[in-house]
Amino acid sequence: MRYERDYFIHYYDTGLNRKATISSMMRYFEDIAILHSEAVNIGLDYYYGNEVVWVLYKWDIKISRYPKFQETVKVRTKACSLKGFQAYRSFDILDSAGNILVTANSMWLFVNTKTKRPTKITEDMFKHYEVDRTKMEELPIGEVRQLQKEDKKKEFYIRYSDIDTNNHVNNITYVDWAIEVIPENILKDYNLKELKVFYKKEIGYGKMISSSVEILNDESNLECVHLISAGGVPLCQLETMWVKEKL
Repeated sequence: MRYERDYFIHYYDTGLNRKATISSMMRYFEDIAILHSEAVNIGLDYYYGNEVVWVLYKWDIKISRYPKFQETVKVRTKACSLKGFQAYRSFDILDSAGNILVTANSMWLFVNTKTKRPTKITEDMFKHYEVDRTKMEELPIGEVRQLQKEDKKKEFYIRYSDIDTNNHVNNITYVDWAIEVIPENILKDYNLKELKVFYKKEIGYGKMISSSVEILNDESNLECVHLISAGGVPLCQLETMWVKEKL
């Protein structure tokens, strides 16, 4: 079953170009995934009561055009498949004419909050998300390359505002940390076209993290390989692709 709702692009959702930022769009995805679960009665109260949680594992996001300030867009999502302790969920952002602006594929792990280990997806999930258990549709999610050299690096202390309802750093914050290390001239002259994220390990409040980037220049396009780590332990790997064309 597909779930959808409209989102108005507020001023606080936008960046220098008065278009929605990647972080804002990922918040729409995060929001609608939770709203979908709430709408079919397997939301936050269900998770807390059954000591389970969905943990985001991978993202693959592609942007054709950025939504603009004061534009109203439709965001939709679908739980595509469930098997074992893994799930795939798709997202789209559409303009008022029905054109797809952004697509995103994601992979999630069903985790027991007491043991901190993956656990079998419950029958309730198949029933309420209306997912056929005989079909395992693995959405295409590209692999993330390993960082080979460190062109730039910054360190950050994790703030209390970085923590989500699961008591660890929100998944969108890793993307903010990765972008923060990219040189300013790239951020001003290029547009983020594709983003891939691979979450490896959670981390909590007060720790220091390092954000490193390797920049691969291909004239009109730039590809960046990112690593977020703490004390030498990898937390998150990312890839970003940037283009000079207006999106």
